[in-house]
Amino acid sequence: MLRAIRFAPLLLTFACALFSAEAPIPPSASVTPLADAAGDGARLLSLANAERRQSLAALAAPTRIDLGATTLRVGEVLTKLSASGNPTTAAAGVDLSASVTVPQTAAYWELLTLLCERAQLRIKLGFSRGLLTHAPDGLTPIALVTGPVELDALGASSPQLLCASGALLVETTACTVIDRAGEGSSVGVSTRLRLEPRVPRLLVAGGIFSWKTVVATGGVPLAPDAASASDRSPESISDVYAITLPTAKRPDGLALDGDLLLTFALPWRHDATLAAGDAQTVQCGRDTLVLKADRSGGNGAKTTLEYPGAGQIQEPGLLRINPNGERIQGDDEGSVRRNGALAQATWEYREADWPLHLRAHGLARLGTISLPAHSVIDFTKLPTTPAPRSADIALLDATRVELPAGRITLGAALAKLGANGNTILLDLGANED
Repeated sequence: MLRAIRFAPLLLTFACALFSAEAPIPPSASVTPLADAAGDGARLLSLANAERRQSLAALAAPTRIDLGATTLRVGEVLTKLSASGNPTTAAAGVDLSASVTVPQTAAYWELLTLLCERAQLRIKLGFSRGLLTHAPDGLTPIALVTGPVELDALGASSPQLLCASGALLVETTACTVIDRAGEGSSVGVSTRLRLEPRVPRLLVAGGIFSWKTVVATGGVPLAPDAASASDRSPESISDVYAITLPTAKRPDGLALDGDLLLTFALPWRHDATLAAGDAQTVQCGRDTLVLKADRSGGNGAKTTLEYPGAGQIQEPGLLRINPNGERIQGDDEGSVRRNGALAQATWEYREADWPLHLRAHGLARLGTISLPAHSVIDFTKLPTTPAPRSADIALLDATRVELPAGRITLGAALAKLGANGNTILLDLGANED
């Protein structure tokens, strides 16, 4: 954790001198991207701003799919959807041989929602991803559902309220209408947003979202209650966006249009061994970090991490580790001083053994893409018997995992354990080797 410290003019002068007085140290290493097996994050990180924006726009664009025919079996549709790079499967019990008629060519979410409607299927819950906890006034940080899609038979449950909106799937998770005696009605709408499965989950930092316009049946515009969408702790984040809409009379439906500011970021780390007085530069995309270590107060140590204050690097952290890469428990809280161009994070330790083994870690911001969101809600089709959340989570069913005999690395063991949908994420300080 880093505590922000405001610059006084004198402190600012000192900081600038600190960064400029010493001769530049040539880069000696690059950060290690985490959970980036396909190399997408590392490639994006190395691009110039204009090229990276183009690549992110392509990554977030809707996938157009040609099924080759309009009448296919459910299993054939799922195979075609997965072949587009969007893993899409069905749970046991889904009739893969059932015939359905869908458009031959359409975007991924359009095809999937039509498949669910015509084959009586539903989309199971996915994993949410969101690291943003602050947003400008009038906007709300939201976690986004990412990862592979699994379909299940609808059974006795009501159809989901799904709306394909380009690269987004907009799901209305709840919609309630309350009549207020002599004061019209109040409509509550809760929304969940989902990205295409092909978008790398761990590159998604989250989003900032709001409905810009809401129109009731008959073209009557509605204004959300100003407090409804922000009635939450500033440090919390949810994958559901909720608003309350006061209306003069009970509507029969709503049309909603909004914007999602989707933020991508790459988790990274870098291990270094420094003697007292040593410094090492590290390349993180187009930014350069300088990691330094020195003695402080007898047996203590002071470490600093210098980086561009307005670059790709988000406030980084620093851990002490042992020679085996295992985290040393202790005071890992630092402080940061910054101005518009430069930042310096500092950590001090009362006791230190030299050389110091350190692990820097953090997020490298890749960029933000704006995506339109659209939803239409027909109040005559509101779910009366939604599928319970527990239907998607077999909490009491044990998963069988087979590990090879003998010793294996922690990373290999976690890959085996997570292969069956049991996602396990390591703390940034953990040693996967």
